[in-house]
Amino acid sequence: MRATRLHLAAVIAATLGLSFLPPRPAAAAAPELLDLGRFTLTQDGQPARIEEFSFQSYGDSLVVRAASSPWRENEADLRFDKHMQLVVDARDFELIGYSSQYATRTDTLSRGISLERGDTTFTLWREHNGRGTGDVWARPPGRMYVLDAPLFTLFGYVGWTMQGRTFDRRPVNILVLAGRDTLIEGTVTDAGTEKLVWNGQEVEARKLLVGDERTTVTAWFTGDGHMLRLVEERGGIRAERDAPVAEEPPARKEEPPPGTK
Repeated sequence: MRATRLHLAAVIAATLGLSFLPPRPAAAAAPELLDLGRFTLTQDGQPARIEEFSFQSYGDSLVVRAASSPWRENEADLRFDKHMQLVVDARDFELIGYSSQYATRTDTLSRGISLERGDTTFTLWREHNGRGTGDVWARPPGRMYVLDAPLFTLFGYVGWTMQGRTFDRRPVNILVLAGRDTLIEGTVTDAGTEKLVWNGQEVEARKLLVGDERTTVTAWFTGDGHMLRLVEERGGIRAERDAPVAEEPPARKEEPPPGTK
């Protein structure tokens, strides 16, 4: 296992400017949509990116997807898009697989994690413009999370797994996918509940701190695990869940005047 440490600041620092992987059949059962939405990402108060996400259950598996793209259309040489798919066991959130793709006009970087339940190792692979490599890593005991900038849904997934669980401070294994992939020891701290103004209304949200010894992000969640907001103050970064869009009512069918039928 790689012993070098990469702080969370490095995960978030390059974070802002990324279509969906084909679904991996996790089970034969029909999917159930658990959450669907979009985050607007800002840096120093300026809109930077949007990130669409979904959480779906397929029998005993949970599939989390996200797609990140620029807030505005960039010049082709500057634009990049990124999407990911995370598959875990819905019962205990054990990691089953992860894959993501980063794409610019000229480059494509695909990467992922392959492992089997109960294995003591996992394969970490990447493919850059068709040329691939893979490394076998020792698997840490306990649950393993993935962070892959600039995908903030992965922080939302961390909070999702904590819903209904009582703790003060919990150690977590975090695999950071970056220029140099690193497995770090992080913590999730429950900071209690806090009144939060979201979508023009005051809501009571659970406040979680996710970080390592140098960098911490603050995130607020509903009681059923839906992330509403994430802030990383040092980098001026904020991810805000967009308000749900009201569905248009069905068009009213005009009835003919009485006596004309």
